[in-house]
Amino acid sequence: MRYVRGVFNYRKNHKILFIVILVILLISIVNWMVPRYYDYRQIPTKVYCDKNEIDKQKYLLFPMTAIVFDGGLGNQLFEVFSLLGLAMKLNRTAIFNSDDWILHSKLDLLQEQVPQVAARIISIPIEIAESTRFLYSPACCHYQFASLLSCEQNRFLIIDGQYFQSFKYFSTIESSIRKWLKPPQDEEMFLKKMIRRKDELRYKHCVHIRRGDFTTDSQHAGTDAVFTIRAIDYLYSLHPGLIYLFSNDPEWVRKRIAEQLDYHGDVKIMETPKDAAIKDLYFSQVHCDSVLITAPSSTFGWWIGYMSKNQSNVYYRDIQETEDMVKYQMLEEDFFPRTWKKLGMSRNGLIITK
Repeated sequence: MRYVRGVFNYRKNHKILFIVILVILLISIVNWMVPRYYDYRQIPTKVYCDKNEIDKQKYLLFPMTAIVFDGGLGNQLFEVFSLLGLAMKLNRTAIFNSDDWILHSKLDLLQEQVPQVAARIISIPIEIAESTRFLYSPACCHYQFASLLSCEQNRFLIIDGQYFQSFKYFSTIESSIRKWLKPPQDEEMFLKKMIRRKDELRYKHCVHIRRGDFTTDSQHAGTDAVFTIRAIDYLYSLHPGLIYLFSNDPEWVRKRIAEQLDYHGDVKIMETPKDAAIKDLYFSQVHCDSVLITAPSSTFGWWIGYMSKNQSNVYYRDIQETEDMVKYQMLEEDFFPRTWKKLGMSRNGLIITK
């Protein structure tokens, strides 16, 4: 019996050991599969100015929240160009953190849509001992620039914030942005062929309409049909011409907007696939004489306006007239360029310039 009991105990212990190893293995697999976001909190912050300038190459980086959390092209362009603009202002080199593997696993959209922009940012590992972190407000649409940034001497400067949705971050590189986003020659030729010869000289209004998740996320306000129809009528009365409707919900646009306009023959719905969104920005540069942004917190609508031919003919809806929660985070003078025109709608339905 002693021998049999020993065999039994051996088998029991072996089984327990097998279960323990299996549990450890499963935990390891789960930890490997669950994304591990880079923890920038491990990098110290400063509240004083260091005047002992060092003679080294210095770098600037953001956590790149818009990319890491799968933001759309509009959000990613704001973040990348703000990084490049601030880097120039601070005489630093813009970089991606090569130790942030989640960031690098999600660069496909940027690399495929705007490869010439993505290529301008190198990836190198950061050294925590030579890094300083500055905390930025979580508000989306404020321009912030602390004087401490200019005198920070550590090699790696991390601005720990998100969104960076203000044109003021990249105002010094505006001409470069327009060059980087310029359509390739073959794309420009294709865009010009989209317009019939008899329509080449006609005025072209581009209207951005945002629906989709904006109508359900309780944060943004999607495009309102009544305002949009009356705003299009208003712009059409100023310059009769062609109307191009850009939207992520073409069926809604067809029924609620296009079919309600009196000049059907002048209206075209642009159904651009999400994975080719850059083509809308190309179209704006080549053809849009005016742009109407009907969902004022849409960053992609903003970029259609920013890339259009005439910055004095960009119109956007007054966000204060909407239920868009972003208005509580937005400083309008930081988000909308001064040359753009704000439109409102009076109680009797008239479109007014504010």
